[in-house]
Amino acid sequence: MLQPSLLRSLPEIPSPVLTVYLGTDRAESDNRKLTPGYMTWLRSQASALAGTVAPKEKKLFLEQLARVEEHLRAHRPRERGFVIFAGPNTWEMVSLQLKVRNEVSWGRPALSQLLWLMDEHRACAIVVVIRKGARFYLYWLGELVELEEKEFGGDISEWKKKDLGKFERTGTRTLPGIHKPRGSQHDVFDHRMDAQYQHFYREIAEGIQLHWPDKESQRAVFLVGLEHMANGVLEELPVAFRERVVPVREDLGWGWISRAQLQKRMEPKIEEWERKREIALVDALLGSERGAVLGIDESLVRLQQGTARSLVVENDLESGLHRCEKCGWLDRVAGPPCTVCGGKRQAASLREELPELARRFRTSIEIVAGEAARKLHEAGGMGAWLRQIEILPVPQETDRGAVLRE
Repeated sequence: MLQPSLLRSLPEIPSPVLTVYLGTDRAESDNRKLTPGYMTWLRSQASALAGTVAPKEKKLFLEQLARVEEHLRAHRPRERGFVIFAGPNTWEMVSLQLKVRNEVSWGRPALSQLLWLMDEHRACAIVVVIRKGARFYLYWLGELVELEEKEFGGDISEWKKKDLGKFERTGTRTLPGIHKPRGSQHDVFDHRMDAQYQHFYREIAEGIQLHWPDKESQRAVFLVGLEHMANGVLEELPVAFRERVVPVREDLGWGWISRAQLQKRMEPKIEEWERKREIALVDALLGSERGAVLGIDESLVRLQQGTARSLVVENDLESGLHRCEKCGWLDRVAGPPCTVCGGKRQAASLREELPELARRFRTSIEIVAGEAARKLHEAGGMGAWLRQIEILPVPQETDRGAVLRE
């Protein structure tokens, strides 16, 4: 799984570096050939790219390409895709269990596709509660990782001896029957068990808040277990936190199921919840009479002005842009001069520019698929929720106009 520390270090990789994204999914017949399709694609595209590399860097480029090809020959990938950053003093490989677009570049580390995938596939938490304990998982970028296990700490063996008395046998049955005593003894036992489980639910609730204290750490918490156990944990969580919890009321029995089984079982449920959430998000955006804009052009303007709080984008959105070499302004307006400063412009891609642009302006991105993407496509494929800006007067001695406060 992609580690946050590695993600933070990737923009600092010194240039020039060879960046290679490859889709290596063995489910695709082309990748099961003696020479996999991704290898054929890499050689073809790298050959074309070599013609654009500066002569003084050509030898270095070919050395890094040879490193990548040697690694691929020695290690047939089992993941669905990966990205490699290869430089004179750099070798970073990120394995991905997601569909990856083939891409190769030379120069600065190309992070846009990785950032796009991160925006499209946000992390979520899964907490499994069974009679013997609870397990905490993080599901991100197609991978499921176990973070912690809590065992149910109640030792009821002594209570049984003291409170249930001796087993009673029926004289008319061929097999012994076991009966709990009635009355106060039985009530004491139930109260003790209730208290132990209440303590257990409280521990699980505390663990959930400790692992995922805010909405930025994951999109939702899927709480899996028997109805009364899931409800018991929910009741121990703060009311505001419960909005982030998605109960999955299923009996998983006494024993743990494997990570692979859990992932296979949960992925359709996560997908269904995600699609419903996205439809609600797009419907709210399309129905908003104020505080939102629609379309690529208006959304890009608001983003670069710093007034876009969050963007909503369809997952397959493609569009050509122009970037000013002088001021960096991005738009789709035809013609060579920049509309802001009149500087020279060069061709750019929305998919490549948008993730880093949004992070620069501290704007979140919601990438939607399915029915939500279809609805958004009809409205231009992109929209933005706007920040609530309050315009305040500036003290006269500064004489600098107004101050914007969010």
